[in-house]
Amino acid sequence: QRERARAASRFGDGDLSAYQALVEAGKSTTFVGYDRLNAQEQVEAILVDGAPVEFAAAGSRVEFVTSNTPFYAESGGQVGDRGTAVGDGVAITVSDTRRPFGELVVHIGEVSEGRIEVGQTLTLDVDESAREATRRNHSATHLLHDALRDVLGEHVRQRGSMVAPDRLRFDFSHLSGMTPEEVVQVEDQVNAHVLNNLPVTTEVLAYDDAIAAGAIAFFEEKYTDEVRMLRVGSDSVELCGGTHARATGDIGLFKIISESAISSGVRRLEAVTGLGAARWVQQRDALLRAAAEKLHTGPEGVADRVEHLLQERKELNQALEKSQTELQVARASSALDTAKEVSGKRLAAVRLDGVTGKSLRGIGENLRDRIGSGAVFIAAVDGDKVSLLIAVTSDSTDQIHAGKLVGGLAPLVGGRGGGRPDMAQAGGGDVSGIDQAIEAFYTQATESLASA
Repeated sequence: QRERARAASRFGDGDLSAYQALVEAGKSTTFVGYDRLNAQEQVEAILVDGAPVEFAAAGSRVEFVTSNTPFYAESGGQVGDRGTAVGDGVAITVSDTRRPFGELVVHIGEVSEGRIEVGQTLTLDVDESAREATRRNHSATHLLHDALRDVLGEHVRQRGSMVAPDRLRFDFSHLSGMTPEEVVQVEDQVNAHVLNNLPVTTEVLAYDDAIAAGAIAFFEEKYTDEVRMLRVGSDSVELCGGTHARATGDIGLFKIISESAISSGVRRLEAVTGLGAARWVQQRDALLRAAAEKLHTGPEGVADRVEHLLQERKELNQALEKSQTELQVARASSALDTAKEVSGKRLAAVRLDGVTGKSLRGIGENLRDRIGSGAVFIAAVDGDKVSLLIAVTSDSTDQIHAGKLVGGLAPLVGGRGGGRPDMAQAGGGDVSGIDQAIEAFYTQATESLASA
C-alpha cells in the first residue's frame, strides 16, 4: 500500500491497477542506460488508455514495456528520457519514460508509422542531445547543493529538484533570500569545479557503507540495501541513481537565473548550464546592448544613464504636480470669494473634477493659508472615485475638528476617513453624494462654531 501511494503521487491520476497487474505477472524493467543510449528489446506489454492491448496502430498514444531499456525513467528529480523506438514496419516517437509501479518502466509515446505488437523487437534510441544536456544539469545540481552548504551553512538541505535538458531547479531549506553576493559566491564555486574538470564517479555499494563514506541521503527517497554513491569532484558525495556527466568540465558553464521563495523556510533556485547558459548570457547581453543603444550610451553606461533619467523624471513629476496644484488652486479661488462668514470665521467648499486624492493636500494647504481664519472643504472627483479633504486654520481647530467633521461627511459619498484636527481626508465611490456632502459641511461646521 505504501508503494502504491508513492507511485500514485509520482504518476498522477493514481489508477495503477493495470501496472500492478503487470508487476504481479512478473514484468519488470532493468535500466541499462548508464553507459549506452540504445538497445534492441522485445515488447513485453502494451497499454492504451490504461488498458493492456496486443497491438496499437499509427496515431495511437501508447505505453509499452520491455525487459531492459536505455531510457531513464523519471525519478529523483530527473525527467524521463525521450527518443525513438523503431522495428519492422513500425516507428514510435517516445516523449517520456516513467516508472509507475515497482520496477516496471513504461515508454510513453505515439505510433507514427505502422503498428506496435506484443513480442515485436524494437530498437530503442535515446535522444542523445537531450540526455547529455540532462546529465550536465544533474551533475551541476550536486555541485550547487555542495556550494550552497558552503556559502549559506550546513543547515541547507535539498527539499526538491527538477533536472531537465533545458534547465535545473533546486529547492532547499533556508530562512531568507540569498543576497546578490551570495549568488555570485555560489556560481563562482560551481564554475571553479567546472574549470578544474574534476572526475564524476559512481560506486555501487551497501547503503550503510555509503553513509559511512560520508554520502548525503535524503529522507524522502526510498533506498534499497544496495545504492549508487556519486562523487562529483572531491567535495560532493551523495546517493543518486540518475545519469551524470563524465567530468565537471562537461558542464561547460553554470549560471543561476532566478532565486525565490516557494514556502516558509524553503527557497528555489533555477539555473542553466552548457550551451543553455551561453544562450542565456547572449540574450541578456543583447538586451543590454539594445537598451544602451536606446539610451545613447555604451553597455557600461546604462546604469548611470537610467539613474539620471529616473532623477529627471522625479523632478519633472514634482514640477508637474506643482503646476497642477497651482492650476487647481486657481480654479478653486472662486470658492474663497464666496466664503460664508460664521461667527467671525470663513467657510468655503468647492468641487474639483479630474483631481486625484494625492493632489488634495497641497491644494488644501494653499487654500487654508489664503482663507485667513476658518475651514476649507474640497470634494475632488477622479473617474468614479471621490476624495474629501477638510483643512482648518490653526486658530479654529478648537471649534472645528477636521478629522471628526470629514468622518461624518464620508458616508455621504460611500466611504470613510478621518485625521488630525487641522487636516483630514476621506475617500468614497459615490459621486452623486458630493452636493449633499458640501451642504452638510456648511451645516455641521456652522453648528460647531455656534456651540463653541
